[in-house]
Amino acid sequence: SAGSSSGISTNTSGSRSSLPTFSNIGVGLKANVKATLGGSQTMITGGSPRRTLDQANLQLWTGAGWRNDKASSGQSDDHTKFTSATGMGQQEQSGTSAGNPDSLKQDKISKSGDSLTTQDGNAMEQQEATNYTNLPPNLTPTADWPNALSFTNKNNAQRAQLFLRGLLGSIPVLVNKSGQDDNSKFKAEDQKWSYTDLQSDQTKLNLPAYGEVNGLLNPALVETYFGNTRASGSGSNTTSSPGIGFKIPEQSGTNTTSKAVLITPGLAWTPQDVGNLVVSGTTVSFQLGGWLVTFTDFVKPRAGYLGLQLSGLDASDSDQRELIWAPRPWAAFRGSWVNRLGRVESVWDLKGVWADQAQLAAQAATSSATTATGATLPEHPNALAYQISYTDKDSYKASTQGSGQNNSLYLHLIKPKKVESTTQLDQGLKNLLDPNQVRTKLRQ
Repeated sequence: SAGSSSGISTNTSGSRSSLPTFSNIGVGLKANVKATLGGSQTMITGGSPRRTLDQANLQLWTGAGWRNDKASSGQSDDHTKFTSATGMGQQEQSGTSAGNPDSLKQDKISKSGDSLTTQDGNAMEQQEATNYTNLPPNLTPTADWPNALSFTNKNNAQRAQLFLRGLLGSIPVLVNKSGQDDNSKFKAEDQKWSYTDLQSDQTKLNLPAYGEVNGLLNPALVETYFGNTRASGSGSNTTSSPGIGFKIPEQSGTNTTSKAVLITPGLAWTPQDVGNLVVSGTTVSFQLGGWLVTFTDFVKPRAGYLGLQLSGLDASDSDQRELIWAPRPWAAFRGSWVNRLGRVESVWDLKGVWADQAQLAAQAATSSATTATGATLPEHPNALAYQISYTDKDSYKASTQGSGQNNSLYLHLIKPKKVESTTQLDQGLKNLLDPNQVRTKLRQ
C-alpha cells in the first residue's frame, strides 16, 4: 500500500491471493496497527492529568458500550434494556446503575445442591466470590469454552461470533495497575493475582477482569479514565462520576501515587462488528469493531496479559485520532483484511464520523439546553437486535432473599479456591487453551 502523511492509503494488491473481504478498499483510512499499552497515550498518575475528553466522550462505544441491566433494575426476565457501562445514559443515575465500579463487593459463598448463594460480608477465606452486581447475563462461563469452540466456523459470521463471545467472556485477564509514569507500570511483575493482597488492599493490584473489555482497551479509554473525577490540589480523588470502567481509590495525605483498577463492562457484539478471524499456528487474530485483537500465544502467556495483545489505531496521526475520539467509531469502520505480507489492514471511511460531528455541531448551535456533558452516545445500532449467548431465564434471576442475598450464578464470578502464583495460573491456561484443540476446532 502507498500512503500519504494523512494516513490515506490505496490498496494495490486486490488481484493477489489475499483478497479483502469488502469492496471499497480504495477509499478510507489505513489503520497503523500499533500497540497502545505502555506508550505515550497512557495517563499520568500521581500528577496533573493531561488534557482529557469532555464528559460526552466518557461513554465512548469503544470503551463503555451498553449492557443488559434487567436484573439490577428489578424488571422481569422478559424485559431487556441496555444502559451505558458508566451508569449514565438511558437510565437515571443512581448508586446501583449498570457499570458502577462501587458495586464491587467481596462476598461469602455457600453451596447447597446445585445452587450458589452469596451474602454480603467481609473477605475471610479463599473460597470467596468476587461479586459484580451488574454483570450482564450473557457472560459466558469458562466451562463453555469447548462448546464455544465447537460452534465456530470461520466461514460463518454468527458462529464465529459465538467463538468470540466464549473467548472474551471466559479467559481471566489481569488488568495492569497504574504506577509510575514510565514503562515499569506495564512490566510483567506488576501482573499479580494474589488473594492475600486483594483482601488487604484492593488498590495494590489488579482485579481479575472478565469479558469483552479485554479487546477494547485503547488510547481513548486509557487517556480518559480519570475523566473529571480527579480533584486537583485536594489530595483526594472523588468517584461521584467515575471514568470509563475504572475504580479510582481515594487518596489521603501526601500519597499521590494513584492506582486505578479496571472494572469489566459487557458489550453486545454482533457479527457486523467482527471481521477477519485468522488462525496461524498458536495465534488467533480478529478485528473487533475498529480494534485488532491478537492472542499471540496459547501456551505461554506473555507480559502478564495471558497472551492477549491489544492494538488499534495510531493516536499520533491526526486523522486516526479523530476516529479514536469519535462518538460512534463503528460508523467509519469498513472492514479488515490480510495483505500479501500477512499484515492486517483496516479501511475507515471518515464520512460517517464527519456526519456525526456536523450533526452534533448543528444541535449545539440551535439548542439552548446543551450542557458541558454533551450529547448522549447513541446505542450500538444492533444492541437490542442480536444477543449471542443464551441464558435460561430460570438460571438468571434477581430473586432477593434477605439482605444482599442472590441465587443467580451469573451475578457472581467465582474465584479459584487456590491461586498462589502466576506459574500455577499459566499451567491452568495450558490445560484450558491447548493449541491443537483450538486449531482443530477453528478449522472445522
